[in-house]
Amino acid sequence: MLDTDNRYHYTCPSHALSESNVPEEPGEEPIAVSASASHDLSEPISLDEVGRRLGTRGVRFTPQRRAVAETVLESVQPMTAIQIHDAARTLRPELGLMTVYRTLELLADAGVVRRVHGDQHCEAFVSTGLEHGHTVVCTKCGRAVEFSNCSIGTLAGAAAAETGFTISSHFLQFSGLCPECRMSAVEGQRTETEG
Repeated sequence: MLDTDNRYHYTCPSHALSESNVPEEPGEEPIAVSASASHDLSEPISLDEVGRRLGTRGVRFTPQRRAVAETVLESVQPMTAIQIHDAARTLRPELGLMTVYRTLELLADAGVVRRVHGDQHCEAFVSTGLEHGHTVVCTKCGRAVEFSNCSIGTLAGAAAAETGFTISSHFLQFSGLCPECRMSAVEGQRTETEG
């Protein structure tokens, strides 16, 4: 199992989380994602499935590609290409950064990984589930959870009607506090008011 400590925490180079962007506004009710409609990304698709998906596209599942896939699949947090490169080199020391970028493109096209976006326009990657889904990323700890309840058809139809575009795909990502970080923030507020 790969080390997923803080050195692989998803942060943009010039961005650090501050207390001002973590808690919700007072009185503002956050949008909750039902646990029944989501699954933790710590249970991603298997490496065998990755190999099968690449094979159906005529792409070999080389040891280098396997190292990249394994790195993303084992992470519960989004990882940038550079973070993936650093972590995957523990499995394949000869792995080059361009190979990581090319492999991430192949894995995204095969539906194995999904791009997620953070502050400062940083792009990172998370593993996907077996079905179509979207990602919720915790703004405090970086944990990523996938949810599959995607009833966006009405919105896509409205966008097509208004713009004249034929809608062929969509990208949906939510950010907020995971249950653990939200509880921690509430407990921290209690401690401040009591002290």
